[in-house]
Amino acid sequence: MKELAGFIKRTFIGVAYVLGSPIIAAVFMLFWLYGTLIFIFSSIQSIYLFFSGQGVFSPFEEDLKAATRYDFMQRNHPSSHRQTSPTEGDTHS
Repeated sequence: MKELAGFIKRTFIGVAYVLGSPIIAAVFMLFWLYGTLIFIFSSIQSIYLFFSGQGVFSPFEEDLKAATRYDFMQRNHPSSHRQTSPTEGDTHS
């Protein structure tokens, strides 16, 4: 009786693998197809953006904050508020 139960269990597992393998292979192929299409589309889009002079990557949030801070510092720098003559501050005369 024990051998019969082992045989049925082993047979059921074999049938499950036989029936499940095509489904697993189909799911794998769909992921592969999706990944390949995204790769090709992204490559073509990046090449087009590069040669048209546009940025390939969008700027990061940190880059935008840094640019805003840099512009603010440039506008509010003390030396930008007053006019200096070319000889003012020249100690080598």
